Amino acid sequence: MTENVTGDDPREPHRAAVAIRPVRKETTVSDNAEMIIRFHPVGGEDVSVLTSDFSGPDEAIEAITRALDERRTLVLTRARYDRAADENAVLINLANVVSVRVAGQDSAASGQYL
Repeated sequence: MTENVTGDDPREPHRAAVAIRPVRKETTVSDNAEMIIRFHPVGGEDVSVLTSDFSGPDEAIEAITRALDERRTLVLTRARYDRAADENAVLINLANVVSVRVAGQDSAASGQYL
């Protein structure tokens, strides 16, 4: 029988490994900047939603693209419709949306289209 030099029981999880793992900072809602997402439907006026659901434009574009590909509703839980003061959940049916603009500021010259 060989002796365990470290004194650790090999059948127990190594406690030191857990203690030295770097703490990964998770993105919280307060870390997210508010951005404008403008939806252009097949017919009618554009719909603008201000949201802090995403950490940045890339994450927003990825979520919108995924919802379009999966043919499902886009759910925004921290959004303000048409610059309303209160934050609410907003559900966007993407079935009749022609284009989407994601921007950090509301301007005709900024943002990305899908």
